[in-house]
Amino acid sequence: AITGLTAATKYYFRVRSYNAGGVSANSNIISVVTLKNPPVVPVAVAATNITLTGFTANWNAADGANGYYIDVAYDSVFNFMVNNFENRDVANVTSIAVPELNENTTYYYRVRAYNEIGTTANSNVISVTTLKNTIEISDANIIGVYPNPSNGKFFINTGNLINSTVQIIDI
Repeated sequence: AITGLTAATKYYFRVRSYNAGGVSANSNIISVVTLKNPPVVPVAVAATNITLTGFTANWNAADGANGYYIDVAYDSVFNFMVNNFENRDVANVTSIAVPELNENTTYYYRVRAYNEIGTTANSNVISVTTLKNTIEISDANIIGVYPNPSNGKFFINTGNLINSTVQIIDI
């Protein structure tokens, strides 16, 4: 066994034999290429582009990776997987859109890197909650609703609260 060699490098060797009678000539030269290192485990990072029905899953590039597998689940232990996102091969990218989800629902994702040597363990798990399609206004913050009675469209005046806005709502 020869140790301490560099991964993915071509080496040459030859041998000689010896005994009490002397040393033989060199053998023919043999070349060998050491295997590439397995990839390192990728690190999943926060989701972006979160909408009512999807998000973009993101992770850092892993040294030695030729591609990645992603899992997206409804639970943090990955017993209930999102359709088409169980061990999904996403090639050599570091983000992917996860569409067609439910609003106001928490999802979990993790990734694995692979190359010709093998596949890594799972990354850390990221949780992300899709947006909620409602407007919540505290009764304590409503100064007036105009017109009253409503004609199908009305304005809610939230007064001079910090970051307050006037909302136009169709009913």
